[in-house]
Amino acid sequence: MTEKLNRGEEAWQHRIPRHLVKDNTKLYNALHDIYGSRRGALNFFYNEAAKEQEITVTAYLEHPSDLLTELQNKGAVERA
Repeated sequence: MTEKLNRGEEAWQHRIPRHLVKDNTKLYNALHDIYGSRRGALNFFYNEAAKEQEITVTAYLEHPSDLLTELQNKGAVERA
């Protein structure tokens, strides 16, 4: 990612099972829709290391508390 992160004082982590994510571009776009950016800095970061079973999303905004459901509603993640 070439965009800067908007790192606030607090961060929230969400874990998304890798097998539910079929398209990383859809995931990125949905995360951007949910968390957005401020002054060119993202309000989220996600780690998609290939060897991990989960994708870790670090968000610098508290809501939504159930990110997986929000991503499923946007069609970025399959339902379990």
